Amino acid sequence: MAQPRPISKSIIPAVLLTFILLASAFAAEQSPRLEIHSAHYTVITDAGDKKGREVALRFEQMRAVFAALLMKERLNEPVPLTILAFKNDKTYFQSAPLRRGQPIGAAGFFVPGEDHNFIVLNLFEEESWRAVAHDFTHLLLNYNYPPVEGWFDEGLAEYFGSIRVDNKQVEIGGDPELGNAFAQDLLENQREVRNPPKSLTELLSGQVWLSLPDLLAMKHDTSTYVEATHHTLFYAQSWMVMHYLLHEKKLPETGTYFDLVENQHMPAEEAIQKAYGDWGGAQCGYCTPGFIMTVKHLLAENPEPTEQEIRGALSGNLCRCTGYSQMYQAIKAAIDAEQKGMAAAK
Repeated sequence: MAQPRPISKSIIPAVLLTFILLASAFAAEQSPRLEIHSAHYTVITDAGDKKGREVALRFEQMRAVFAALLMKERLNEPVPLTILAFKNDKTYFQSAPLRRGQPIGAAGFFVPGEDHNFIVLNLFEEESWRAVAHDFTHLLLNYNYPPVEGWFDEGLAEYFGSIRVDNKQVEIGGDPELGNAFAQDLLENQREVRNPPKSLTELLSGQVWLSLPDLLAMKHDTSTYVEATHHTLFYAQSWMVMHYLLHEKKLPETGTYFDLVENQHMPAEEAIQKAYGDWGGAQCGYCTPGFIMTVKHLLAENPEPTEQEIRGALSGNLCRCTGYSQMYQAIKAAIDAEQKGMAAAK
């Protein structure tokens, strides 16, 4: 069973301070405070019963989606989570952390603790629960998956951070860092955002990427929930890799990879080949269909191509992930294996 990951004790004073601020905020507004309980969470809100139950439902939905992604029938959450949902900016900003002397612009934030976790939402903003989807992923990972390499944690958190849920459907997998071109101030005035940070897809459109060994080897501590900007190649490529692994249903192979690296201390590149395939010919998967169709046509015209003929046939296919040598080796190995099988059948 997965062991809970450690949570920093330095954030406990923040939890106590949050309680004090929240109590004073509710008292100042003199709004009726409702406490709503769902199967796994408690919601305390001044926004009314209907809105409070919607918040509880959305977190239960996100929890169910997370369990489905990791193919788990049950999730462990030994520490209770309370969601404090404020109906407007005024009460929310009384408890929101400050950044450069001003309350944060995010519609929600997460405060972890040793014996109680808190999420604070601004219900004046639409889908405010999406603001904490990234941290919510880390919370569930901490109790349901052993500590592994940073790219997995952040890739999954970014993938999950794009989630949209309503009463009819769930959408997930988009670019979570795709921001709006316009921002709204407290007086509801619209202004254009100058020099917005690049989204993950924009970062991936650049010509320079981290090499796969460098990406896998990067140290990234998520146990304290303290992160800098997500607008970096590390987050973008981690998101892309997780997108591929989830779409291609390769989490079992990923578990094998972590066992080889973490427990058997196998070098990452060797573990990748052993866990995902002998040659590692397919990586992000974007170009794979084109290569398959090209090779199929090649073999229909020439059942026994030489390496030079294989390289010539594939020269029109572009791949960003490799220097192509692994693909050539994988295709040649597949052709040799098929020819040996045909010869054995005669």
